Amino acid sequence: MDAKLTKKRSFKNIFRLSIDKKLVVCFALLAAALWVCLYIFRNWEAAASITVIVSVLFFLLVRRMIVIPLKKLTLSVIESRHTPKGFEYTPPDIRTGDELELLADAFKRMADDINASGGGK
Repeated sequence: MDAKLTKKRSFKNIFRLSIDKKLVVCFALLAAALWVCLYIFRNWEAAASITVIVSVLFFLLVRRMIVIPLKKLTLSVIESRHTPKGFEYTPPDIRTGDELELLADAFKRMADDINASGGGK
């Protein structure tokens, strides 16, 4: 039986969406928070305050889900180099479950292919 099918659902797996879906969900939550604040408080100051708080949380969430893994991937590619033993590439530890993780795996496979073909020497 496939290992993915036997995996239990966990809290982490709920957020294993593509990047564009993550952004859509975050923007929808931000808009919903603003609408709820305006509806409940009927006060622009309270709605603006809560919207700022939700926006900061949105920023931190996007930073954690997209920006930090992208920085890790960028640094790992920048630090790769040819050595006498072959092509040296240290893959980043990216476990986002989306396109960034696939991209990191693709870079690792490319580096492995370069070394296997003797192109890194």
